[in-house]
Amino acid sequence: MLSIDQYKQMLLSGDVLAERVRLELARLEIEHDPTEPLDMRIERMKKECPTMIVVSNTPSNPTGWCGPSYPASVFHNNKLSRVFAVSRDSTENPFKEGEDLYGENKECPPGVYYLSSNLWYLSEHYPHLENWLEFGDIPYGYTIAGPEGVRTEINFHPFVSKTQGCLTFASVLELTQFREELNRHEALDQGKVMVIIQDRYES
Repeated sequence: MLSIDQYKQMLLSGDVLAERVRLELARLEIEHDPTEPLDMRIERMKKECPTMIVVSNTPSNPTGWCGPSYPASVFHNNKLSRVFAVSRDSTENPFKEGEDLYGENKECPPGVYYLSSNLWYLSEHYPHLENWLEFGDIPYGYTIAGPEGVRTEINFHPFVSKTQGCLTFASVLELTQFREELNRHEALDQGKVMVIIQDRYES
């Protein structure tokens, strides 16, 4: 597992993106088993991660800031702590059934992921990403193996004019409160937060 210091060095070096993708894919190949059954993956990650987020497949508000909004429930040691609201829609492919739901710039695929701080804010070019949280198939990762190809840079972040598959909050304040809740027991800093994205197309 790369340390935060190693990520810092990558961010402050030259061709950061290409190097990060190369290292991340190499780690995925070694550490992530795409054939692992979902129920086994959930149980394994629950043992690693004391903090868990479950993003529901049932909207709490049909007309949110970017399509419907969905409950994002935070659990600490399997006890419900707080419920937030997030949008799941991509502005490039609003909520609708059809083909290519999860391809590049489309909505986040359902699944179980690790969550960590987006460290790009350490670069002088991206200070606005300081509170963003990104998804990975492995701890401190930022790529996920979706059903329609590898996806990168899927985050929780405040809603902006468009979103390409990230899960968004209505305001910076709500994201800040969400982040504080996740790190109440320092789980976020330790890479021990998991997120379950329920499939909203399931019948």
